[in-house]
Amino acid sequence: MSELTTFAGADNHALRILVLDGIRDFEVQVHNDPRMMDHIADSDMSLEDYRAIHDRIATKLLNNEEFDHHLFDGDETQFVAALAEDGANTTSYRNTEAGQAARTRDEQIIEKAKAMDHDRRATHSTPAQAPAAPPQSERTYNRATLAAAGHHLEIGDWDAHRKLAQIAVKSGYAAEVTQEFFNDADTDTPLEHKIEILDPGETAPCKEPGLRLEEETVLGSTITVEQFTPETPHGFFGPVTPLDDAPTDPEGPGNPVASDAHLSTLSAQPPHPQAHSTGPSLT
Repeated sequence: MSELTTFAGADNHALRILVLDGIRDFEVQVHNDPRMMDHIADSDMSLEDYRAIHDRIATKLLNNEEFDHHLFDGDETQFVAALAEDGANTTSYRNTEAGQAARTRDEQIIEKAKAMDHDRRATHSTPAQAPAAPPQSERTYNRATLAAAGHHLEIGDWDAHRKLAQIAVKSGYAAEVTQEFFNDADTDTPLEHKIEILDPGETAPCKEPGLRLEEETVLGSTITVEQFTPETPHGFFGPVTPLDDAPTDPEGPGNPVASDAHLSTLSAQPPHPQAHSTGPSLT
């Protein structure tokens, strides 16, 4: 039996970047190109289905340093290869020796991802399948890594701030996401966010579970502080960010969208010591 295609080290990092770029491109097309929604409507999957599989793939790539096709379920390897190809298509390679070397490297990573998908198909079509790899625990992060990742998020990205807060709880910490809504028609950023990573014992009491503060300021602006702790790992609004309930004008600028930007900001941080505890499961 031939050796399985394995990703590790630099190849793993390159695949992760391409796939995350492909996921971001998918979201851009969803919001800017009506043909994408027509394509989704004609497929067997809903938009929520696509986002769910993208989130699973991104989480697996971020949480595992070495893997083959056993890490993935069903058709996820096919999505990995397609997303990597989409990510490469969004890249502008310079017409220099270094730029062309980067293009060649990415093409090799895409071909390797396709080979991993071939491994999965060949394995699953064989009556005596190899045993699945044991489940791997999800990666946890040091407080400094989480804080640095939060600092690099776009201030208008509500979804990524909340997802990072939930990872902080999984890593044994607590977090607070502050959202300020500016009721001003002249601003292009009506929503601003920031995240603070805390030890569970540092959190202040909440008025409601997961909601520490909610107050209206002048002229209809609001400040909300959502708290994520071992007792409320999904905060006040739950595991999925209620984007449609944002206080912004649906016809105006700055409406929040689904985002996995926290994954790329986490992967961009230098190594830190592991988190001090694994915290509770978010499932």
